[in-house]
Amino acid sequence: MPPPAAAGPARRRAVQLAPGSLAVVLRRRERERDEEAGGGCDEASGAAVFQAFRRANAACHWDAGLAGAVGRVRLQGWLRGGVLLLQGPAAPLQLLRHAWLRRVLRPPEGFLIRAVAPIQVTGLKIVDVSICL
Repeated sequence: MPPPAAAGPARRRAVQLAPGSLAVVLRRRERERDEEAGGGCDEASGAAVFQAFRRANAACHWDAGLAGAVGRVRLQGWLRGGVLLLQGPAAPLQLLRHAWLRRVLRPPEGFLIRAVAPIQVTGLKIVDVSICL
């Protein structure tokens, strides 16, 4: 008999990583972390963090390419620990990576960007695990 299906908001959907995605690794600023009494990135909604990320970078008047690139990517997923997974055409993703290297990419309000990295999806190999007694 199969286990009962999870229902309601507690149900999590799987995120399938696509080639050409971009991971933006975030962490809360210390000040906001102290004010929330231990609330980490996990409590934030991925969609809300992504919208804040878009707002922060859409206001980049000195780099119109960055503002356009942020508008062309979409949220693919949000991982525990504060990782935004972004997906879009290759050119905007490349522009975001270059903006990070030039220190022009801005974090969402209340966060710091720790890293920006392209996601390279490779084949998965199932590894059998044995228990040695």
